[in-house]
Amino acid sequence: MLAMQFIAIVIVSTLLSALFLFFLTIPQIRAKESAAAKIPSWIESQLAARETLLHQFGDQLKKKPDLEPPDRTWQNSMAENAGFFDTIYLLDKKGRITMAFPQRHHIPNDTNPPRSDLFQRGKNITRAYWSDVFLSPVTKEMSCAYIIPLHEGQLVGEIHLTHFSAILKEQHFPLTTVVLDQNNHIVASNGKVLAILQKEPKPFEPHPEKSAFDKPADEDMFSLQKTLNGTSWSLFTTLPDYSFTQNIRTYALFFFLSLASGTILALGFSIYTSRSLNLRIRARIKNMRDIARGSYSPVSAADPIREMAHLSQNLERMSMTIQEKETGYNKAMAHYLEIIKAIENFVVVLDENLLITHVNDASKSIFGLDPEKCTGRSFLEFVQPDKIEPTKERHARWIEQGLESVTVEDEFIDSGGKHHTVFWNITLNRDERGRFTGFTGIGHEFSTWKAMQEELQLAALVYQKSIEAMVVINEDNLIISVNPAFEKITGYAPGEVLYQNPSMLGSALHDKAVYDSIWNALETSGNWHGEVWNMRKNGEMYAIRLTINTIRAPDRKTYRRVALFSDITEQKLAEKIIWQQNYFDSLTGLPNRNFLKQELSRAKRANIPVALMFLDLDGFKNINETLGHLTGDLLLQETAQRLQSCVRETDTVIRLGSDEFAILLRELTTPEEVEQIGKTILSGLSESFFLNNTVIHISASIGITFYPDDATDIDDILKNADQAMHAAKREGRNTLLYFTQSMQERAQARMHLIQDLRQALAGQQFEIMYQPIVDIESGLIRKAEALIRWQHPLKGTINPVEFISIAEDTGMIASFGNWIFHEAASQARIWRNRFHPDFQISINLSPVQFKNEGIDFINWLSHLQELQLPGNGLVVEITEGLLLEGSEHVKQQLAAFKNAGMEIALDDFGVGYSSLSYLHTFNFDYLKIDQSFIKNLSLGGDNQALCEAIVVMAHKLNLKVIAEGIETIRQREILVEAACDFGQGYLYSTPLSPPEFEQILENNYALFNLNIQADIA
Repeated sequence: MLAMQFIAIVIVSTLLSALFLFFLTIPQIRAKESAAAKIPSWIESQLAARETLLHQFGDQLKKKPDLEPPDRTWQNSMAENAGFFDTIYLLDKKGRITMAFPQRHHIPNDTNPPRSDLFQRGKNITRAYWSDVFLSPVTKEMSCAYIIPLHEGQLVGEIHLTHFSAILKEQHFPLTTVVLDQNNHIVASNGKVLAILQKEPKPFEPHPEKSAFDKPADEDMFSLQKTLNGTSWSLFTTLPDYSFTQNIRTYALFFFLSLASGTILALGFSIYTSRSLNLRIRARIKNMRDIARGSYSPVSAADPIREMAHLSQNLERMSMTIQEKETGYNKAMAHYLEIIKAIENFVVVLDENLLITHVNDASKSIFGLDPEKCTGRSFLEFVQPDKIEPTKERHARWIEQGLESVTVEDEFIDSGGKHHTVFWNITLNRDERGRFTGFTGIGHEFSTWKAMQEELQLAALVYQKSIEAMVVINEDNLIISVNPAFEKITGYAPGEVLYQNPSMLGSALHDKAVYDSIWNALETSGNWHGEVWNMRKNGEMYAIRLTINTIRAPDRKTYRRVALFSDITEQKLAEKIIWQQNYFDSLTGLPNRNFLKQELSRAKRANIPVALMFLDLDGFKNINETLGHLTGDLLLQETAQRLQSCVRETDTVIRLGSDEFAILLRELTTPEEVEQIGKTILSGLSESFFLNNTVIHISASIGITFYPDDATDIDDILKNADQAMHAAKREGRNTLLYFTQSMQERAQARMHLIQDLRQALAGQQFEIMYQPIVDIESGLIRKAEALIRWQHPLKGTINPVEFISIAEDTGMIASFGNWIFHEAASQARIWRNRFHPDFQISINLSPVQFKNEGIDFINWLSHLQELQLPGNGLVVEITEGLLLEGSEHVKQQLAAFKNAGMEIALDDFGVGYSSLSYLHTFNFDYLKIDQSFIKNLSLGGDNQALCEAIVVMAHKLNLKVIAEGIETIRQREILVEAACDFGQGYLYSTPLSPPEFEQILENNYALFNLNIQADIA
């Protein structure tokens, strides 16, 4: 112990001496550092002042337009105003010095000015800058310069290094400072730097053995280096390293005296105290150990040292107090444990580290362990894993806040994995001095109660937040509660409906029978669900989807009724709109095809016989296209009204689409009623329509079928009526026809023909026949008309009349037309080469090809180019029906044929809607007189006059005429006398295959050549 005291005192003495020396050093170092920190800012301020003055000087020089040297007085004043620069001069663009302003450095004008290569890079500079160290070309001294670019050269202000160093030295900085340029050359120094005296700049290299600061080589130094703002220069400052060794040398005697006196004092004090205290301290330590072990032996107070006597007395009193408290504590603890055991709630005692010290028997249900097995375990073992850290933080916060008790809710997991929710009242235990010792928690499990509470809260939330209105009605049929949604839907506030009869919400849309049925359902089954219409507070009607449930008392009497309803008014209106759109026509307001199918299904389910009429307006398409769609729509609306006026109240008029209508006839007594209604409709539609100041005449074709006589399937009924209607249209229109079995057979035959027709082109079942067109006067065959024939593998040759219309209806005419064009063009190329270079072949184009873009015109022209066949090798034949539309698209396509060199013939002229305006509007080449005029052609007859008139008219319009259907020589002679150009008919030949046609061509041209030779002879 003596050694420890001695060592401690020596160490303390040494530390105090060292601290003294250390604090002597700190002020010196701080003074040096403060001075070093001021140097850079001072240098920068000096440089900035010089830069500003030289810029002002440069601005004055810029006002001189030619930079010629001014008078000497002005030069000197300007130089003085420029500040502390030793020399100021100008460089031209070639680097030559043009003038210097101090008098002693004036350069005469008659001498060759010196040249400075130092600033050659200045030719391209755009901003002012500080230069590196250089030998001045004017003063021949080591200098640095500030250079400003001017429009005709550079302005240079020089500061000699000796001048700059003198200024720096005048500031009396207690440090050695060196300013270096970017090449590490010395610009200035406040010390005795040998390199400054040299004539050429050299890199500055401070070494301890060659110190540039005239300091002893063995002196410890360290440097502070900083780059000056705004320049490329840097600052190098040295600071002495004031170490402990220097101070020890300075204060060595004081240091050793302090150390020696401390050592002697420590040795004496240790010897004095060790003898008197050592034995007594050991005795008291033994007494303390006995007390710690529970042995309270008396302690002697007879001690010569007062402190040790007091210690002995205190130890004796402490031992007696501990004995008394231990006895009381044991009694209190036994009583405390008995109380804990008797409590029915959970009791858990924790120490300050949340370890369980006591639990009662009731706590077994939440821990799943006997009380003795819980003691010593951490309370956190039974907390949910994600709640462990929050629980620790919570208990620590209670301790920090100094709380006495707190009520919380905890969730536990017992040893079996079962979850428990416990409501605690936790008390923070403290001893008599107020020190925290642990926690005591008393609680009960309320998992079931909490679940019920949550359900009640959820029910209340649903009741308040539900978008459905809720009404509670008592046993007297009075409203006792409503939710917020009720007020939003009905407009009634709760105070306006409480203890009122729910009938106040009803509307007049439902009669008493409806409400009686609702009450009957409630009395029998206790619930009802359906849709009703009610009235809002403002009188507005609204639809609701209503559910009513009955809550009965134990005696089965009605206790409460709960009504839930939601507003479905918008849904009902939307359904009505959708139903209207699905089942009614928007133009006429009549039911549509969907409605018809629905009614037919209803009749079929009820097995009610009905009659169905299909009606199609004759000529409506031409009216719609010539007078416009607006007039067409007005016509359809007027037609709908007339049809409704022609039928009975039990009948329904339906619009199927476009110009097609249907009439569903119910409650028929005799078939004659149907025919009578049909005739009434035909008569009503035959009357004139006055629309947009235009008188319009239409007729109708009607087809009639019966259910279930003609068919039982709905699709078959519709199909039968459609077939009968089309048959009526083919019969000449403005008539009605009943569906017959023969119509069905024809329809099936047509369907089979369509299927065969789709395979005919790919199966190469078509062939082209050619009928000659002859120069009617000479008899020479000049042209031929290409006519398609179908060689069916089973039915043989099928006439074009039977399948061309089908091809047009199905759209297959486009493929047929393209194939005919290619075949006819190829054949024309062959016959032109073999027989006559102007030979032509005519091809017929259907109006459908023009409407449905069925003419692949680009492909046609490409094919002609491949064959090297000019366009006039083909003649395009069209009918007047195509011209009725007068569409711009048809005009453009006909013009395209003419531009390609093709010629155009108007077929079947004289029948249909012949109009002379067509001949004027369209650029035709031929008119073909319809064979109906040629068939009864005779001398002096009307047909002769008509043919002659047509020929004369055509020739006046520069058109050539082709007469079709010539079968007799007499007909030919009359046409020759009428000056007709060409003839075609069985008199010359029937349609022939290409080989057969070539044969008659050879004979015709041979005979024609013989006649020519005979005429010549």
